[in-house]
Amino acid sequence: MAKIISDNPVVKNIMESMVLLIEEQGGSIHKKIEIRCQNNELSLHSKLSSKLKDDVIFIPDSCLPSIDDFDFQLKGSVITCKAKTDSVVQSQQRIMELLVSLYSETNKFSNVEASIPALFYRDNPEITKSFNSFGHKLEGVAEIDGQALISAFFGTRVVSYYPFGEDSFRRNLLMPLIDSVNHYSRCFSLNTLSTDSQQGLSLPHQKIDGQGDQLFYRYLKMDAMRCFLNYGFFDQAALFVASVPTEITIKEHTFIIDNAQVFNTKKVYGEALLEQIRFYLPSVEHNGNTLELSSIYIPVSENAPVLRLVLQILALQALGISEPNETSQQYVKELEDHIIEATLDFYQSLMGLMSEDFQSENIAMDSALKNTIEFSVKLVQQYKYKMRNYPYIFNH
Repeated sequence: MAKIISDNPVVKNIMESMVLLIEEQGGSIHKKIEIRCQNNELSLHSKLSSKLKDDVIFIPDSCLPSIDDFDFQLKGSVITCKAKTDSVVQSQQRIMELLVSLYSETNKFSNVEASIPALFYRDNPEITKSFNSFGHKLEGVAEIDGQALISAFFGTRVVSYYPFGEDSFRRNLLMPLIDSVNHYSRCFSLNTLSTDSQQGLSLPHQKIDGQGDQLFYRYLKMDAMRCFLNYGFFDQAALFVASVPTEITIKEHTFIIDNAQVFNTKKVYGEALLEQIRFYLPSVEHNGNTLELSSIYIPVSENAPVLRLVLQILALQALGISEPNETSQQYVKELEDHIIEATLDFYQSLMGLMSEDFQSENIAMDSALKNTIEFSVKLVQQYKYKMRNYPYIFNH
């Protein structure tokens, strides 16, 4: 069994029960992994070499409960749960019971309102109305009650995956031990393991320079602003800035960037090239002369040229051609200029709201928001500078 270290004996018992159940169900936790809880803060540590990238924790599907299958009640800082139907797998029910006991024992609900921006800034309409895109949405909450706190709390913890292929989507799952692993944008996310005998999620072994033996992974593919809105902290390791919703018409073609989840219906380039840029490629749906796009990512540093390649792919799709030409080059230039300026306008308007005299009751959160805005503006401006003399056509 993995080593469990805690200054709270009740928490240690909960974690031991959880680990035993996971292993009984066919899961595994590397014996050199340490699960720690000190001062109610959970973390995961490893004595293994940082060069190791193998999976070190596997949680089978039978230990991945969905919050949609349970009713929750919050009294003070104590949460209770009950399965909605008898059809919920027994092992998932037991894992959920252990998880909510862990959350209660470590006082996870005592600070939810002050730690999640959607709750904390609910009475400041100037801020809440400023975030209006799929990845940058901050909806005001009319009243803070137990259910609102539960929804906000679980919203920062759930994962989703396809255990049996594209027709078997499971959503809003809680993954035991996930609270013990912190987010880092430049890490890999969870892996899906699906065989004839086992389905589940696994955690790859990932350490960060300067952070000792602690383990990390990437929660979601998100920029610094979405990270702040979801989790309340400033992520200075973000790999891109997500564009904001906007619309541009070039000749008879309209590009609508609405940050919604749409489907990729056509790929012009080969799989080898797409694999290199897949992380940055938006989903695309054709509707006549209109291309509806999910958010476009503005990459940082050495990945900056990827944006123009992505825009070229979109231009070729709009024009119905397979090779770039002067017309597609003009499309790329106009698209890029519009996307960059719209995104800068969005962040600069936020910067105006977060003036020096702005201050809420949570100085740390205000600071994280200001840092996130300034960081995002800097990254977009760096993109403009880096790409000022870069070509608009890529041959393949």
